[in-house]
Amino acid sequence: MPIYFFEFLYQRLESNYELKEGICLPRCLLYQHYLDYTRKNSCKAIGAAAFGKLVRQKFPKITTRRLGTRGQSKYHYYGVGIRKTSIYFADEKQIQNQNKIQNSNTLLISDK
Repeated sequence: MPIYFFEFLYQRLESNYELKEGICLPRCLLYQHYLDYTRKNSCKAIGAAAFGKLVRQKFPKITTRRLGTRGQSKYHYYGVGIRKTSIYFADEKQIQNQNKIQNSNTLLISDK
């Protein structure tokens, strides 16, 4: 693939995501955002593994966490969040709300 293609992806990552301590996003969500863009703009998409390498190159300080119960776990990027100016910002708010609900359910169960 041409170098300008990767530069474009880096710019796209930078315009939609930023380093944020304490934020955890599913890896598949970032890839879904990318696929959404490629569909809307009739571009050919790269694979999830190649996209993940680009994310790591752009944000070398992020870590990966596997979250969820046994058999239901998903990999997440820890330390990267969606910019408030991104069209995808609502996705981050939805994830944070889901996490709050899950945490409160855990507390309720452990209190019994």
